[in-house]
Amino acid sequence: LICNAYAKLRVRALELFKWTSSEIPHKLHYFEPQHLAMVAAAYANLHVRDSLLRSEIREQVLERRVEDFTSSHAVMLLCAFSKSVEPDLTASFRSSLLLAKSIRARSRSVGEQGSATTSIAGDNETSSGPATIREKEDPMTKNYDDDDLNNTTTTTEADVSKGDAGGGRKRSKKATSCMQKKELLSIAKNTSSVTDSDGDAQDVARHVEEITQQRDEQPETPDEQLFSRLANQILAQNRGRSSLTHAELVGAVNGFSKTRAWPLVLPVLVNEMRVQRQATWSLYDVATVMNAFARMLDAARAVAGGPNRCDTTTITKPRADKEAADGPFAIAVSDQFLSLWSAVL
Repeated sequence: LICNAYAKLRVRALELFKWTSSEIPHKLHYFEPQHLAMVAAAYANLHVRDSLLRSEIREQVLERRVEDFTSSHAVMLLCAFSKSVEPDLTASFRSSLLLAKSIRARSRSVGEQGSATTSIAGDNETSSGPATIREKEDPMTKNYDDDDLNNTTTTTEADVSKGDAGGGRKRSKKATSCMQKKELLSIAKNTSSVTDSDGDAQDVARHVEEITQQRDEQPETPDEQLFSRLANQILAQNRGRSSLTHAELVGAVNGFSKTRAWPLVLPVLVNEMRVQRQATWSLYDVATVMNAFARMLDAARAVAGGPNRCDTTTITKPRADKEAADGPFAIAVSDQFLSLWSAVL
């Protein structure tokens, strides 16, 4: 409570935080879920970095039952941890590149027959006969940061728990993979409405299946487990009813836009925003959501091989040109942004 008060007052009392960072880690197992979220939010909002406390809070969250955290607590933890994503978050996402590359190659080869120019790396190479795909590392997607596209990680909710003392419930990788595949397939179906046919959705489904099998063989980082768990909790508690305030929705969109979990949660959050009264939004809320969508669109375009930064000229381009440049995932983000913004404006 003291940490929370200092954070709300924007008082950066370093001596106090030095004391709490030395005392709190030893007492975290006594903390209620909302207290874990409050401490993480206090340190993040005051930009006080403490890697030990951060890792201890993350471990406690992973050990607790996911049902103990409300959507509000999940959003607080998400926003806090997304402000200081650890470098090792990028370690085990090589399989996600396969989906990105296949989407990019498919979007570039639509309508092409016979002689074609197709390049995964971005440097065009002409070949005669059927379109060929060069399997080489893409320099645009080699060094991912925390704003990248596809977080298709699998949640293993108690794999790192120290036992049942924290109330952790183990859930199989297969069950959770199926849940996240359903979310990705729903995005694929939404995307297919702005592409040529349902063939794109089927291709995405096939690639999701392939990537899931390969990903299960790779170990997850602690941050991957945390973000996937928070995403699943927000998804579970926001189906069919609105349990987040507009401020929490804005925080969730902003936080997820900085992680790879956003493709899972974006459709749910957009639907929630549509039913909210936009009259209660402040100008800061509007600007925050606009920047979050711009960040996600940039990530989708970078993976699909389109322009690295958002530019206003793509809004007026014909649909075929936009799809060829951006790929179906970027088109889906753009369409959801425009449909939401028509209600906001």
